[in-house]
Amino acid sequence: FCTTGLPSDVVVEVGEMSFHLHK
Repeated sequence: FCTTGLPSDVVVEVGEMSFHLHK
């Protein structure tokens, strides 16, 4: 995924990835 350099965006991306992986 593309990162714009914002920590918040990174956290959201990682959160979504982990959510889909666990689901």
